[in-house]
Amino acid sequence: MSAWFRYKYPHLTVGALASSAVINAIEDYWQYDDQLYTSTSRSGAQCPTDIRAINSFIEEALLKSDESAAEMKKSFNCDSLTNDEFLSYIGDIYAGFIQYGQRAALCDMIKKGGKDIVSKVDTVRQWALKNQDADDYSIASLANTTYDPNKSSRQWTYQTCTEFGWFQVASKYPDRAMRSLNVSLELSRDICRQVFGYWAVPNTDLENVRFGGIQQKSFNIVFTNGGEDPWQWASLLKTDNPKLHAFPVGCNGCAHCVDLYTPQSSDAFVLKYARWKTTKLIASWIRGESPISEPFTENTSVNK
Repeated sequence: MSAWFRYKYPHLTVGALASSAVINAIEDYWQYDDQLYTSTSRSGAQCPTDIRAINSFIEEALLKSDESAAEMKKSFNCDSLTNDEFLSYIGDIYAGFIQYGQRAALCDMIKKGGKDIVSKVDTVRQWALKNQDADDYSIASLANTTYDPNKSSRQWTYQTCTEFGWFQVASKYPDRAMRSLNVSLELSRDICRQVFGYWAVPNTDLENVRFGGIQQKSFNIVFTNGGEDPWQWASLLKTDNPKLHAFPVGCNGCAHCVDLYTPQSSDAFVLKYARWKTTKLIASWIRGESPISEPFTENTSVNK
């Protein structure tokens, strides 16, 4: 939002920090799921392999029979979901961990859950029962227009269905998919039609014209992105524009909005550098000066 605000209203601002800013509207956003594979692989090949095996076990239960499908969904307290809704629910379990820098915790949890597939599925189930709301994945719930200050899934879904897309579908590379291949672009479009009507189709080309996409002709914006964040592929990762600045933060566990977290002495050098450089740039914009060029070391003060 800060990048778009800066782009639309440069006369009201001196600059913007766009942390993990998704500025490129993409309907078929398979890159999100593909990044989940890349990120979990940093914990070793076994982690994505286990996740894919869990998905296969669950999907086989759904396909086996109506009774088997009902039993599997009930065990996750997802009785109200259709099979496809349930598969979306399962995929987002892993996504939530990785998006917010908890990839190592996810992989450790699955690893410690047991060696056999039944134990691994149960480990994921027990976490989901405590932390994930099935209602957020139900078309009936999304179509409910009753205001609830504690829920925002309908609002987010409206934006994706009518403007930006960003449908988190399975990777286009089947051997890297971290969610069921049934979680497809057509499924996402069908959800939009059922929730809002047949008119609800995102025109991503139009939105990128309106807001500039990754081609926006703007200035004084810093784009920061965590190297494990699945949203980074809808942001600006590099630029030839000397007045736009892109800082990918490729460190262990560095994901969505990592640069906005409270700084720690143990933070990776590249993260410290991104914060320092951002601070220097914003200070120069406020003062109307060129950024001061100086070396950065582990002992450099970010607040200097």
